[in-house]
Amino acid sequence: MIMDIKLKQLLTASFDRELSPAEKAELEPALATSTELKDEKMRLMKLRRAIQEQPYKFRESIVGEVMKLITKEKEQYLSGSLVYAFNRIALPLLAAASILLLFWLFSEGGISADSILGTKDLEPQYLSEFLLFNY
Repeated sequence: MIMDIKLKQLLTASFDRELSPAEKAELEPALATSTELKDEKMRLMKLRRAIQEQPYKFRESIVGEVMKLITKEKEQYLSGSLVYAFNRIALPLLAAASILLLFWLFSEGGISADSILGTKDLEPQYLSEFLLFNY
C-alpha cells in the first residue's frame, strides 16, 4: 500500500505541534495498520535524534557579519525612503514651478528672447548697459 500524502504530512506535523483530535483520529488508526507509516515514523525519529545530537558551532565572526548585514539593510531602507520622499515631494514641486514659469512667460505676451531675458521693456539704447552690468 502506498502511503497517503496527507497521512505523511500529519505524521510530520505530529513531531512539531499538537495534533487536533480529528487529526489524531485519522493518524492513529493508520499507524496501527500501516507498516510503511510505522517505518516512516521510525525514520523521522532517528533523523530528528541525529540532528539534535549535532553540536551547533558558529564562527567567531558571525556577530560582526550579522551586524554588517543589518547595517546594510538599514542603509538600503533609508536610501529607499529618500527616493520615495523625493518622488513624493520634489517632483510635484518641480511640476508646480514649471507651471508657474510657463504661466509667467505667457502672461508676458508669449515666449520670446526679450521676455526670457527680461529685456522686453528695455529701450535699445540701454541694452548694452543692461548686458554689461555686473550683478
